[in-house]
Amino acid sequence: MIGTDRRPIAARDSAWAKSVTGALVRTSITPNQISCVSVLFAVLGAAALLTMADPFGKLVCAACIVLRLLCNMFDGMVAVEGGKGTPAGALFNEIPDRLADSLFLVALGYAAVLPWLGWLCALLAALTAYVRVLGGSLGLAQDFRGPMAKPHRMWLLVGAHARWVGCAPSPAQRIYFANHSSHLDTLALWSALPPNLRATTRPVAARDYWGHGGARGFIADHGFRAVYIERDRSRCEGDPLQPLRDALDTGESLIIFPEGTRSQQPLPLPFKAGLFHLARDYPQAELVPVYLDTLHRSMPKGSLLPVPLTCVVRFGAALRLQANEDKDDFLQRAHAAVVALA
Repeated sequence: MIGTDRRPIAARDSAWAKSVTGALVRTSITPNQISCVSVLFAVLGAAALLTMADPFGKLVCAACIVLRLLCNMFDGMVAVEGGKGTPAGALFNEIPDRLADSLFLVALGYAAVLPWLGWLCALLAALTAYVRVLGGSLGLAQDFRGPMAKPHRMWLLVGAHARWVGCAPSPAQRIYFANHSSHLDTLALWSALPPNLRATTRPVAARDYWGHGGARGFIADHGFRAVYIERDRSRCEGDPLQPLRDALDTGESLIIFPEGTRSQQPLPLPFKAGLFHLARDYPQAELVPVYLDTLHRSMPKGSLLPVPLTCVVRFGAALRLQANEDKDDFLQRAHAAVVALA
C-alpha cells in the first residue's frame, strides 16, 4: 500500500511526523483507534461551528479540522511504517473518513445558511471515495489526488476568515467592493459575513461566466442569488447597471469587484466607473472596502484546484461619495481604501 494506493502527503516524510509515529507505535494505540478519534474531532468541530459564538466557534472548528487531518495521516503511518495494520484496517480507513467529511461539510452548509449545499458536498465527497474504492476493488491503482481531494476540501474549510478592522457587521444597506483575483473571491467574502447578512447580500457576477446554466449557474442562482452584469456592452441593452439598481431598490446589499476582471497581482487594478455611479445614485448605501488576502495564490486565474492556504477577508471603514467629488477622485480614493487593507 505504500505505492499508488496511498495518499501523497509531504508531511509524512518530516522528522516531527516520524517522531510522533514512533511514539504512537510504542504505545498500545492502534491505527483503527486513531481513525475513530478523527470522527470525534469532526463531531466536536461541527458542534463548535454551529453552537459557539464567533469567532471562538470558528477557531475551535478550524483546530478540529487540522486535528482530524493529523489523525488521518498518523493512522496510516502507524499501520504501514509502524507495522500495526490489521485485516480490518481498510474498513477503518474509509468509514471514519466518510463520517468526518459529512459532519464538517454538512455543518458548514448549515452555518452558511445553505444546508442543501452542505449535504450536496457531503454526497459528492462520498461518491468520489466510492468511485476510487470501486476502481481499487477491480485491481486499478487508486489515485487520491484531483480536484478538491480531502486535504484540499478540509483546508478550504479552514482557509478564509473575516477581520473587521474598520467597521463592524451591520444590517445597514451596504455595497462591499473588493479586489478580484480568484473564483474563490465571491465565496470567501460572502461566507465571511454573518448568516443574517448573507440572506440580504447578493454578489454581482459576470453573466458570460456564471450565467450559462450548469453547475456554476446553479450555484450562482440558488446558492448566492447572484446579480448578473453584462460585461460585453455590445450584448447589453440599456443601462448595464440596471440589475444592480433593481437589487439596491429592494433594500438588498451588494458585493462587487470594481476592477471588472480578475488580476493575478496582489493589489487591485484601477476601478471601473460603475462603483462611482452606484455611490452617486444610492447615497444611503455604505461603501465598505474589502481586501481579500492570499486568494490570488490560493486559486489564481486559470486554476482548477485550490491551493490550501489561509485566506483573510479584511473589512475597512465605510466610505461615502463626498459633495462635489468627481469620478476620478472618488475611484482613486476607493482604490486606495482597498490597498490600505493589504
